[in-house]
Amino acid sequence: MINNYKDLTIAKFQELQNIDSSMEEIDIQVAIISILTDLTEDEVLNLPLPQYKKYAAQTAFLKTPPQTNKRIPNKVKLNGNEYVLIKDVSDMSAGQYIDYNQYLSSGEIDKMLPYILSSFLIPNGKIYGDYKVDDVANDIKKNLSVEEALSIADFFAKKSQTLTKATLFYLELKMKKAMKKTKDETVKKKIQETIAAMRSLRNLIKNGDGFRA
Repeated sequence: MINNYKDLTIAKFQELQNIDSSMEEIDIQVAIISILTDLTEDEVLNLPLPQYKKYAAQTAFLKTPPQTNKRIPNKVKLNGNEYVLIKDVSDMSAGQYIDYNQYLSSGEIDKMLPYILSSFLIPNGKIYGDYKVDDVANDIKKNLSVEEALSIADFFAKKSQTLTKATLFYLELKMKKAMKKTKDETVKKKIQETIAAMRSLRNLIKNGDGFRA
């Protein structure tokens, strides 16, 4: 039985979010217990009453949001795989930064969280783009805890709010260089959209709207 956010994976968290909130309260509780115990709903309903009450009490942690940690690791091990966490946006390749912005602008942040994190968690010894991002995102989704995932996401959200004009200008140069190399029109369009977003950020910094120059 999962009874805390440190043991709750992103996959399980997404299952909980997909529970139909219009159902009766007892049905919602059964669905929650089913997800947290890996029992079917029928198996939950067939539990002895004392065991059911025990499981129900252990779902109480869901009444408060997960806490984020200010300190995040340099490396993360998931299911035997080791990932290096890139902590500085300026260390990202053009492809990474483009993908990161695309995931953020999808409008489905909760659903895309594993992909957003895959922009920063790189398989040890690999270079971004030399492996299947879907495999990394799937590993993150199934094995990374919600607490650690949100801590990393929060770290980069704050990082993006303190980007300097110089960093954004440097990243834009990376984008332009990547655009010259590619012949793929779809990729070129993505790069152009990313450059436009970065220029908007630079203007915000210049105007002093919540960003530090």
